[in-house]
Amino acid sequence: MNVRIDELAEVAQALARRTSLDDQLQHLVERTAVLLGVERVGVRLLDPTRGRLIAVARAGAPLHRAPFADFGIGEGLMGWVVQQQKPLTTGDAEADPRFVPREGMLERLGSFVAVPLMVHNACIGVLYASHTQTAQFGADHEQLLTLLAGLCAPHIESARLTRLSEIDALTGALNRRGATSLLDEKAPLSVVMCDLDWFKRI
Repeated sequence: MNVRIDELAEVAQALARRTSLDDQLQHLVERTAVLLGVERVGVRLLDPTRGRLIAVARAGAPLHRAPFADFGIGEGLMGWVVQQQKPLTTGDAEADPRFVPREGMLERLGSFVAVPLMVHNACIGVLYASHTQTAQFGADHEQLLTLLAGLCAPHIESARLTRLSEIDALTGALNRRGATSLLDEKAPLSVVMCDLDWFKRI
């Protein structure tokens, strides 16, 4: 694996140009897959409660029938990375005592490498790659992921905070700020609003 500094810089610069969190993360996983020379790369971010890891972007086919199932802190390989705030590389993931099997796996998980996304000494998520065969990742793969995570995490956090400021924490629906931002980008349209009594019961 031979990756140039300018290739790493391009990924970070591309994230800086993108304001949408979804666009940032998709670009990151796709470029990381190319740089690592693997098919499967993903990002999971902590939910607003900081209790669960949510799948948010993926390059390559899913390994599970339910690819968006979440992980708790300390649960499985990714949960360990968040809890310990340390990188993890294993050549035989399913033999690792930290591995937590999930129903509906479509292929074997052979090799796995993951690093925490850190901002101001706090972990906001995990950048990871996997391979169906064993012994596919080494120290150079972990180092590359660590560099990418360090370059890209601040851009991801900025976009994540912007998104959180535009949605209602309880429902996930756009709040006034989020709706205004979205409507400013659209062609002229009409919006109908209604007030529902006892909405919490509904």
